Amino acid sequence: KDWRLAIDVKVKRQETPVKNVIGVLEGKGPLAKETIVVGAHYDHLGYGGTGSLAPKEKGKIHHGADDNGSGTTAVMELSRRFGALKNREGRRMVFMTFTGEERGLIGSRHYCRIEPLFPLKNTAAMFNLDMVGRLKDPPKDAKDAKPKLLVLGMDSGKGFEEMVTKLNPGFNLVKDGSVFGASDHYSFYQQKIPVIFLWTGTHPDYHRPTDTSDKINVAGMKKITDYSELILDKLRTEPKRPEFVAIKSTFTGGGPRGPRMGITPDYEFGGKGLRI
Repeated sequence: KDWRLAIDVKVKRQETPVKNVIGVLEGKGPLAKETIVVGAHYDHLGYGGTGSLAPKEKGKIHHGADDNGSGTTAVMELSRRFGALKNREGRRMVFMTFTGEERGLIGSRHYCRIEPLFPLKNTAAMFNLDMVGRLKDPPKDAKDAKPKLLVLGMDSGKGFEEMVTKLNPGFNLVKDGSVFGASDHYSFYQQKIPVIFLWTGTHPDYHRPTDTSDKINVAGMKKITDYSELILDKLRTEPKRPEFVAIKSTFTGGGPRGPRMGITPDYEFGGKGLRI
């Protein structure tokens, strides 16, 4: 009682330099000064640790083939396709693979809050691809069944729901108007930029060493990339810029804070309530 202790402590903190990887296709014509961002995070969990759902397998490489080798592959393919277009008109296209998403959207937050290459006030929309490698093919005996694709963020842009529905090439779209989803689109939404986020849902290999490339539905990834191309082509050429709409949300982004329920929602469930 009544004792006091003063301690001087030296802390050695390891820092790892990381980078966003960005490619740009300049626009042309009256929309050239506006920007469309096409993004996906390229980081994963390394050898596990924070974020891993396989604590007993600490020290095993977490491959991240779906999360998010699939999204970064789609972004590179889309950049190849649009880069090959001759006499390309429309908005500037920025293809961006983010670092540090798994640690709290670090790369996309840095771009949006500290170092945007192009003015955010002229950024018309952000299109995010995160985990698009596990499209589930419908049962062969099911009549008129279509593979499920999750689409988030449609309520953040006026007319987005009509656009994604009209351009749908044959998916069973599980449409969610919210911007929930701890992924990089949220950093842009916070800057009042309309967003669209495509993904194929969670699975038993999520954030585990078993998320390997042999489990990727490559044909399904191509279908999603084809669909993304249609949406992006519309976004880059539509004369009227998408109008931002604020959505009521309790999601704040970043990593886990405090106790958790220890559940995973079934994001593909389109019914009333929450399927666990």
